Amino acid sequence: MRSLRKRVAYFLLFTGALIVSVSLLYDFGMRVFEPDPYPFSLLHSMQVVVETITATGYGSDAPWKSPQMNVLIILLDLTGVGLFFLALPAVLLPVFRDALSPSVPSSVDDECRDHVVLCTYTDRVDALVDELASNDIDYVLLEPDNDRLLKLYDDGYNVIDADPQSIEGLAAANVSEARALVADVSDRVDASIVLAAREAADDVPIVSVVENSDRISYHELAGADHVVTPRRLLGEGLLAR
Repeated sequence: MRSLRKRVAYFLLFTGALIVSVSLLYDFGMRVFEPDPYPFSLLHSMQVVVETITATGYGSDAPWKSPQMNVLIILLDLTGVGLFFLALPAVLLPVFRDALSPSVPSSVDDECRDHVVLCTYTDRVDALVDELASNDIDYVLLEPDNDRLLKLYDDGYNVIDADPQSIEGLAAANVSEARALVADVSDRVDASIVLAAREAADDVPIVSVVENSDRISYHELAGADHVVTPRRLLGEGLLAR
């Protein structure tokens, strides 16, 4: 969701900057290269540029007599077509898909307490969710990736659209009232989650999962109460048998 909004914002910013710059160029070209005096304002030049780029093409100033202006109009026509095909897969289709897709919550209810905050979805989450369910413990899963978020929501997970590396995202999961937080993404991301979680809720127990045992001390310094490695857990499980 956030990446789509950022993409739309960048596209609109780029398009606006393009229209302004080309309007200045068009206005300059009409006054310098065209043989007849150009009696219109810069606003009129911007109108012509918008008409050309959007392919509405009313041709307010047509026909152009100078080769320079004809080349500029040709480039504007091609730019308009290029912008459309650029916006279609990158902006328009995702916007329509997002509008038609189910709305995923971005926060939990204020009454959500004594739950476990999971950051984020990995292959180990399913086993943990089953274990929590068997002990009648609620959980909330934070997922920043929009595609994975929708799939998890459709699959019935208690998931919210939030960034676990931000204090705001953790606050949306009501982490201050949670019984624990589990960070299991990657060693680097987990350390960032631990730092944000410790700042958002100083007294919440934090469990961090690391792949490299050499980084355990870094996660402990970041504020993790328990740092575990999958290899160590697997070894202990095999020894227990």
